[in-house]
Amino acid sequence: MKRLLFIALLITNLVTAQEIFLNASVDKGMVNFDINTDIPLPIEVMVSLSLRGLKPDDYAVGFSHRVKIDESPKTISFEAKNAYGSQNILPNGSYDAEVSFYTSWGTTNPTIKSTYPKNIITSQKVELKSDLSIKMQKTQDKMQGWGINVSIGDNWNKELYEKNLGRYQELVTEGRDPNIVKTYYYPEADMTFFVSIITNKILVWKLGKVNKL
Repeated sequence: MKRLLFIALLITNLVTAQEIFLNASVDKGMVNFDINTDIPLPIEVMVSLSLRGLKPDDYAVGFSHRVKIDESPKTISFEAKNAYGSQNILPNGSYDAEVSFYTSWGTTNPTIKSTYPKNIITSQKVELKSDLSIKMQKTQDKMQGWGINVSIGDNWNKELYEKNLGRYQELVTEGRDPNIVKTYYYPEADMTFFVSIITNKILVWKLGKVNKL
C-alpha cells in the first residue's frame, strides 16, 4: 500500500513539475525570447515586455503578443517598439521580459488542462538602451492622452494645439488635394492631424507621422 502511494506521489510530482524556461536578450533593436519547455507541445503563450517602475496611473510601456510554441527550444524576436501607443521605440530603462502560459486558452490538450497549474509564468529582467528617456515617454503619453480626445469636426486652433502637443511640422498631403486638406505632424506627441482649410475643422487624427489620407 505504501509503495503504491509513493508511486502515485511520484507520478503527481512529474506531472506538475513541468516548467517554462526563458533566456531574454536585446540585440540591435530586437528583443529575443529564447524559450525552453517540457510542457507537451503545441501550446500558445503570451510573450510580453513591460517597463519597470511605472505608477498605477501611468500608460503601459512595452508590448504583448500571443504566440504559438510548436518546438522546444524556440526563439521568438520582436522589435523594441512600444505597442501601446504610436509604435515608438521603447525608452531607455529596465524591463520585465515574461512568458505566460494559461491552461484556460493556451492548450486544447485535456490532460494538461486537468493536471497542470492554471498559470505558468516565468520572467527575466532586461535592460534597454535607446535615445528615448522615460521622462520623454511620459510627456508624450500625456500629450497623446489629450490628442486622442480630439473628435472629428472639432475646430483646429493653432495656439491651442501647440500648447498641448508642441510645435507642428506641415507635411504635404497625399490622397487629397493638398490645397484643401492640410497635414500637421506634432513630433513631441508623435501625432498627425488632417485639417480642412475650407471649414478649419479636424478631418481625422492618426498616431505617428503620416501624410496620406
